[in-house]
Amino acid sequence: MKEKISSFSVPLAVAQEYFDELAETYQGINLLPRYVKEEQKAFQFAWHGFAMFPLLFLAAFLITLKVLINQKEINKLDKQISEQTIKLLQNQAILNNISELQGKINNFSQTQIILDSASAGTGVWSSTLESISHFIAIKKNIWLTKLTTNENGDIALEGYALNKDILTEFAFSIATAELKSVTYEALREKNAFKFDIIFSTTGVKTGSKSSNE
Repeated sequence: MKEKISSFSVPLAVAQEYFDELAETYQGINLLPRYVKEEQKAFQFAWHGFAMFPLLFLAAFLITLKVLINQKEINKLDKQISEQTIKLLQNQAILNNISELQGKINNFSQTQIILDSASAGTGVWSSTLESISHFIAIKKNIWLTKLTTNENGDIALEGYALNKDILTEFAFSIATAELKSVTYEALREKNAFKFDIIFSTTGVKTGSKSSNE
């Protein structure tokens, strides 16, 4: 057995070294090349590579902090933009209301001008109608069927009278009146005369009431 055990000396030595390494009796001899040992490492960094780890964590922290600060500033700006947008819409609504009011004011001014121009001859019309009504009320045998104005502002009267002579008196009661036509027509077995008078409102007599009376 002693003669044969020498043949197993190398395996026995390896086994003895393995168990000694497990028992941490001593550190065995590693005959592997340096690059193989480096490739076997879980993290293949030199000492200065490991020194960079804290800097990497610090850089990541600073970047994250900067991103959070920027995000907070972005949210603040978004809020300000939303507030300014609401104010812009409110101001636009106010401007629209102002424009609408200005349009109404302009329309009112135009309406006022139209009313002023339309009412410019109101006094003349009132005087004319009052004079005619007073004359007809006194005579009681003349009545009007139509009153119109032409493009020149002249007034045309149409109506009937039971007496032909009264038509001349009626025409004379208005300074610029012109008796255009008188035609005979029978109304309910009575003699009647249809007349057509045209005159300008500037010829109305202001004292027609007393003269007719």
